[in-house]
Formats: sequence, C-alpha cells, structure tokens
Amino acid sequence: MRMLLGLLATFCLLGFACAQNLVPNPSFERGLTNPESWRLSSGLGKWESFGRTGKRCVSVTGSG
Repeated sequence: MRMLLGLLATFCLLGFACAQNLVPNPSFERGLTNPESWRLSSGLGKWESFGRTGKRCVSVTGSG
C-alpha cells in the first residue's frame, strides 16, 4: 500500500511538471507583428499592448 501511494504521488508530480508548458507562448508576449505560435482563424481580433499581468494580450470579438 505504501509503495502504491508513493507511485501515485510520483505520477501526480510528473503530470503536474509536464503540464506546465502545454500552450506555446501562453502570455502572448513573444512575436514581432503577431503573437508567436498563435493565429486568428476567423472573426475580429487584435494583439493588444495592455495585458493584465504582462505587456501583451489578445482581444477577440465573436458571436459564440
């Protein structure tokens, strides 16, 4: 039982560590003219310079 709990804790920690960078450029800070690794597929949107926790953010307008 003790070994099983240790194994479970190890898998949880590994899962947490690996899940940290699942989204590329999550704060939209990197890029020159557009946010690196992101693209707007349709609709209206902008790469803004008044982010809440950083310098950059994105704004999108849609109906759904």
